Amino acid sequence: MKMMLDLSELSVDTRCSIAKETQSSQKLAQFAEDEAYEVRVEVAKNPNTSKEVLEKLANDKELVVRYAVAGNPNTAKDVLEKLANENDIDILIAVAGNPNTSSEVLKKLSTVVHADVLIVVAKNPKTPKDVLTELAKNEDKDISSTAEENLKNIQIAA
Repeated sequence: MKMMLDLSELSVDTRCSIAKETQSSQKLAQFAEDEAYEVRVEVAKNPNTSKEVLEKLANDKELVVRYAVAGNPNTAKDVLEKLANENDIDILIAVAGNPNTSSEVLKKLSTVVHADVLIVVAKNPKTPKDVLTELAKNEDKDISSTAEENLKNIQIAA
């Protein structure tokens, strides 16, 4: 006889562990509705979380959940574009570093006046060459050297 376990009866730590490790899209969707934001963060970080669940979590009231969505490589381009409008530097950094972020969004993020965002934009292989050329002129050596390195990699690959 198979017993159904009520997941809400488990501790937050146990639910977090399950959400972090599970490959079940059904469980991830269920945990995306969890009242504990810590569980929703683990769902947002899980590489098995569907684009649909990530899109829903991108609207979560908790900043840390939206940050985790911004860093998930399964997050869709349009969701990343929306998250690029956040006023939180950590979210902008996560969007800039996401492999799904479009070159258009990276171009927009290159106008943010924050060194940490600009360094990550300069590192992203999808950053357009014209943006990298501008970032290579930046006064901040970390930004300019990162952009120059990415430009070199583009030229080597060409």
